[in-house]
Amino acid sequence: MSVIQTREIAPKIVRLGSGRAPGRGAADGRQAESGLSGRDMLRVLRRRKWLIILTELIFVSLAVGATLLWLTYAPWYTAEALLEVSPPAISAMQPDQRYVPTTMLEVLAIKYARFVRSESVLQVALATEKMRATNWLKKSPDDALLRLQEMLNVAPVSASALIQISATGTNKKELPDIVNAVAESARDQSIEIANRGKQLQIGQLRTERDRLTDQRDRLRADKAKLVRDAAVPDMLSQRSVLEMELHELAQQISLLELELAQAEGQLELIRNQIQTGEIGNLPAVLQALDLDPSLRSLQMSLLNMKASLPNVEYKYGKDHRMYISFVTRMESSAKEVQERTNQLIEAQVKSILANTEANKSIILDRLTKTREKYHFVDVSVRKMRATYSAYSQLEDQDSILTDQIDRIDSRLVDLRILLQGSAPLDIMNRASTPLEPSMPKWEIMIPLGVLLGLIVGLGLSFMLEFVDTSIKGPSDVARRIDLPMLGMVPHHDDVE
Repeated sequence: MSVIQTREIAPKIVRLGSGRAPGRGAADGRQAESGLSGRDMLRVLRRRKWLIILTELIFVSLAVGATLLWLTYAPWYTAEALLEVSPPAISAMQPDQRYVPTTMLEVLAIKYARFVRSESVLQVALATEKMRATNWLKKSPDDALLRLQEMLNVAPVSASALIQISATGTNKKELPDIVNAVAESARDQSIEIANRGKQLQIGQLRTERDRLTDQRDRLRADKAKLVRDAAVPDMLSQRSVLEMELHELAQQISLLELELAQAEGQLELIRNQIQTGEIGNLPAVLQALDLDPSLRSLQMSLLNMKASLPNVEYKYGKDHRMYISFVTRMESSAKEVQERTNQLIEAQVKSILANTEANKSIILDRLTKTREKYHFVDVSVRKMRATYSAYSQLEDQDSILTDQIDRIDSRLVDLRILLQGSAPLDIMNRASTPLEPSMPKWEIMIPLGVLLGLIVGLGLSFMLEFVDTSIKGPSDVARRIDLPMLGMVPHHDDVE
């Protein structure tokens, strides 16, 4: 009895045409029938279906058992804490109202995320009482730093100014203490680093204030001696009134001239930026582009089309009309984004130019009026200028020194307030004891067992099929014998 299976393959006779050699036909048949056909693969699956099912059941059972054992004896828990990143404050008395782009906050978050993982922060965290009391640290204190670096996962939260600190382990009671110790250490270290520069600046300002105060005291002593020696208190009082007025006008003129120069410089800068095409980099223009809803909608649509382009190319090919139409629509969308951007930039540029020119006109008008008033007062006191020129110089110097000392005092108060202000890093959400294990999860382990069982079952089935060298069909006869198969006699059981 032959082992040729013929239940699913009908007997057929291969007829040789004229001029066709038998050996040639066998070779051609062997070349045509090489490899596994779809029918062969289905036959293998039907023959080995119980092996595949058994392997699948074994792996699923192993996944269920492993998950139960893992959950029972050594589940993994994850504790998380959130840190909030604050942009550095320039002044506490005049809060910074500038627009802070999201990208700047993301850069700060990435910077401080690296800072949290630094050895200095982790060393301070390991030295805290909470960390020293944990069994995790007592278990192996020598390599605690390395284990803590491997255990911690510090990552900035996308599109926000938050940093997530998480740790995974088997002791769920100690995990919050470890994560909170690292978060507190990062916060304290950031405050210390930020305040270090402020303390240095306070020391320098105090030294400068003492020097200016001594200089002002000497100047006032010289001024008092000059008034006493001149013996003209009445003229001095009149001179003082006029001189104070003249001095105030001079300061106003200086400030207005400075403001005018700044306005002209700003106007010239804007015009140069318009000519060079750099006007789009101004913060006001960038903010207008960032806040425009229609532009953001167009940009989002363009990004989605760019993201879908590889899929369209893979699905249709570059020569397909669907791909060409999609590329055309994407180019049209890009043109709409550019046109909308140009419209917003043009509108913002016109607004900036109008505001700058109006501001320049107002400053120029105020400067003209102030100069006229200054000239009138100057004519009145010109005769007394020779007598009190020295006194006037001393008065001006006194005013300048006083103004400098006042600015230093204001800055010192500002720095002291900043020392007590908010930290660059603040704990937004402390870690708490996790209630549920983070690993293993049924929704991960069961599909993994199903997938592994399917892979192993199919692999074993096809491996056994390739190892089996018996003849399973008529095509195997043509491959193994260098002769054409003219016909096939079915078995009695095949006929049935």
